[in-house]
Amino acid sequence: MVQYEKAVLTAVEEVENALSAQTREQRRLGSLRASVAANRRSLDLATDRYTSGLENFLSVLDAQRALYVAEDGVAQSETNAMVSLIAVYKALGGGWALDTTPLPPSDAEGAAGSRRGGSK
Repeated sequence: MVQYEKAVLTAVEEVENALSAQTREQRRLGSLRASVAANRRSLDLATDRYTSGLENFLSVLDAQRALYVAEDGVAQSETNAMVSLIAVYKALGGGWALDTTPLPPSDAEGAAGSRRGGSK
């Protein structure tokens, strides 16, 4: 009975931790997306200022770099969000099964196989 209670408590803890990580990553992703939008506006302004002769091209390059860094952060956060979602599913017991049924050959494979063994 004690081992069962311990297993249940451990499972509940894993679910809480996974949900917490998922929530944190979703918040982070939202703020990073807002950062990307702000950096895009900054790049547009820097480009406009450059084309009107008010700034040098270095400000455009800096704005581009900042945008690319922000976009990279969004991509990493999206990956982390998916990993944390997988952790939630795993903590809740999965919900998937390994399908070991072999796939039937595609039409292209069948046609290629008949050409190889056919007469010339």
